[in-house]
Parts: sequence; structure tokens; C-alpha cells
Amino acid sequence: MPPFSPGFAAALGKPVITIHAPDLTHPLKEVDGVALAVAQTPEQVVKLLAYVIDGTL
Repeated sequence: MPPFSPGFAAALGKPVITIHAPDLTHPLKEVDGVALAVAQTPEQVVKLLAYVIDGTL
């Protein structure tokens, strides 16, 4: 994904979920700021998608 894709997605009203290691939270704060959610593991992304789609926790 090109570096500025999250910004373009946000400008178009498209939701973004970011995934990265905890030590990248500060360097990616601008990207995380436009994200619908931020995850640290693929399992968290699956849970986020299940919640967004089905409303299940």
C-alpha cells in the first residue's frame, strides 16, 4: 500500500483499519488518527471485522 493511501481513503470516506507493532504507534500517529480502528495482531483485525459486520464481540 502506498504511504498516503490511508489519507486518500479517509478523504473518500472509506474506513481504514491499521495493523502494526506497538513500537510504531507514535511514528504512525497521523495514519492511526484517520483509521476506524488500530490493531496489533491479525487476530485483532478479525475481531474488529466481526464486530463491524455482525456486531459480535
